[in-house]
Amino acid sequence: MSAGEFKALVRQSLKNPYSVKDFAMSREPYQIGPDGFGRTHWIMCANYFATNSYGGLVRSGVTVFFKDGTVEKIQPTQGQGCANAQPTKFD
Repeated sequence: MSAGEFKALVRQSLKNPYSVKDFAMSREPYQIGPDGFGRTHWIMCANYFATNSYGGLVRSGVTVFFKDGTVEKIQPTQGQGCANAQPTKFD
């Protein structure tokens, strides 16, 4: 998945994509795990500040899980959920 495709997925998951500040994302998919069931997962993730439903600016993030090369699940995170994130422009 390219950086542009990943940013488009993140943009779709936000209530106000124009409010994003301090965007950082993983540069490429990487493997995590094993989870409690012994499975490993391929993910890309991002951290950012964005407005919530009440209009407050909060630290958030998103993790995109892949299975067989396609997006399996998009999961919102709170705080700094992406340790491999590198600062980049969100345009």
